[in-house]
Amino acid sequence: MEGSTVYQFLGRYFVPYVDIGTFKQRLAQELKYNVEHFQIEKAYEEITEENVANKAILDKILFESILYGDLKNIFIETLDNNPNLDVHTFKKRMEVFIEKINYGKLTNELEKYMSPDGFLLMESISTTQPGTFFLAGFDFKTNSEDKLSSVRMLFSSVVPLVEPPNVGYFLSGVDIDLEKQTCLIMFKNITNEIDNDFEEVT
Repeated sequence: MEGSTVYQFLGRYFVPYVDIGTFKQRLAQELKYNVEHFQIEKAYEEITEENVANKAILDKILFESILYGDLKNIFIETLDNNPNLDVHTFKKRMEVFIEKINYGKLTNELEKYMSPDGFLLMESISTTQPGTFFLAGFDFKTNSEDKLSSVRMLFSSVVPLVEPPNVGYFLSGVDIDLEKQTCLIMFKNITNEIDNDFEEVT
């Protein structure tokens, strides 16, 4: 995360999933960031160091550029009903879910940012332990009655790869619209890239 020292982008394993064209376009439109030789890592460093207040916008752009970028295998499910979940109840349930699925898997430093109010930590995660499954980010919206209206989540699993760097992330996204009663499940099929003969050294 950001601090008093020089900012460092750590989310290298998320970069292959980013829709670079959309990412560049949104940075230009929303943050007035235009460079000739574009790199996500460099963009993060320069934008964050120039004005740390822009990092929340940058994190959202990265999140959406992954979720609606290279996760092109999409399944649409219809929900039977809208549970009309109030936001307080949702946050309490997310608090338990986050602790169960994330705690002890990433760094202790990151755990303090895993808020039930939402978090987007893709640029800060670099774990390479195969088999690690975690929630990299999520956000949600509410309606005028303070009921949950939509939720978006990005999950990641660390997998061994056949080609260098021999480790990567298998990402899957969920976009739930409770008012329309639809659920999008999105992922990229990287089955052919995974090393199925990998044996973890104990």
